[in-house]
Amino acid sequence: MRTAAPTYAPRRTASAPAVRREQAVSKRPARVSAAKKRAARKGKLKTFAKCAIVFVLAIFMIYRYVMISETGAKINELQNTYTGLSGSAQELQSKIDKSIDLESLEKRAEEDLGMVRPDRNQIFYVDMNGDDYGESTESEAKTGGISGASGSIIRAIDMIK
Repeated sequence: MRTAAPTYAPRRTASAPAVRREQAVSKRPARVSAAKKRAARKGKLKTFAKCAIVFVLAIFMIYRYVMISETGAKINELQNTYTGLSGSAQELQSKIDKSIDLESLEKRAEEDLGMVRPDRNQIFYVDMNGDDYGESTESEAKTGGISGASGSIIRAIDMIK
């Protein structure tokens, strides 16, 4: 049978304090490595934060594009609705125009409202082919400087009075 070799405790010699100094020196690099680890963690956190910001901005941009797309679809739908309603309005206006009978209108005006056709001396014609300049007159001051067809009609009414 074999016996185990005896283990001896290290002797204390003059070199022992040197070992302690080496251990003390080796602790300093451990502190430096801890600072490096902290710096590395901060760097990783900064990188993660930057990636998170880019991700959030990308999601926001996609959301805005979706909103723009939906708004464009709504605009197209409303334009189609407007076009359809505009066509319907034109159809209704043409039906109204066709349904107006001028003879029945004249008959109603004469019978119900007591209107009569004007005589020759009651008809006043306005020349619309005149030049595009005007003269300031006393009647124009009364009409407030209205020119054109409406001003001519107002002046004609003033002359009749």
